[in-house]
Parts: sequence; structure tokens; C-alpha cells
Amino acid sequence: MEDDLRQIIHNFRSISGLICCAIDLLEGKLTEPDRKEFRDMLGRNLLYAQSMLTDLSSSKWAASAFYRSDELLIESSRLLNYLHAKNRNNLPDHHQKQMASLIQTLLFIRNWQAEVELRQFV
Repeated sequence: MEDDLRQIIHNFRSISGLICCAIDLLEGKLTEPDRKEFRDMLGRNLLYAQSMLTDLSSSKWAASAFYRSDELLIESSRLLNYLHAKNRNNLPDHHQKQMASLIQTLLFIRNWQAEVELRQFV
């Protein structure tokens, strides 16, 4: 189980890095072929992140492993803060919707974690 969790953290960190990189690069001046490539990369990784987090929050083992892993919580918080801070107006509508959906999932997981922590004190 620890190896699985380590792999999940590694994958999520990689996906988060690719999302942040693509968004940063799309804010700059790019040729149209490069812009298309980074938009495609962003779209793929937004879908991967959403899918991974949905799977984690719906699987009993994964959910409990997720909440025992400070590292994974830190990575998800880092991505959430990054996505909140970014101006999404220069992205296509479907990417804006994907980002909004991912932000909602990250907020749901963060709130769920807070509830779990509160129950420990009650």
C-alpha cells in the first residue's frame, strides 16, 4: 500500500507540474503551433488530475490513504492555490471549465479532510 501511495503522489506531482508549466507558457508569446501544443498538454493533464482525484475520493482505500498522506495534501493545496491565483481569461472556454471543475474537486477534498480532522477532536 505504501508503494501505491508513493506512486500516486509522484504521478499527482508530475501532473500538477505539467498543468502549471502549460499555463505559465500559455501566458507568454508563442507561435500558434506551440500554443496549440501547450493547450493540448494542459487539457490532457487537467483531465488526468480530475480523474485521479475523483478516483481517490471515491475509493475507500485511496481515500483513507489520501488523508494519511500530508505530502499528497500539500501537493493538492499547492495546485489549488496556483489555479486560484491564475488569470484564466486567456484560455479557451473548455479549459476554463476544466479548471473550474478541478478547483471544485480540490475544494471538496480539502473540506472533506477538514471534516475528518474535526471528528478526531469530537
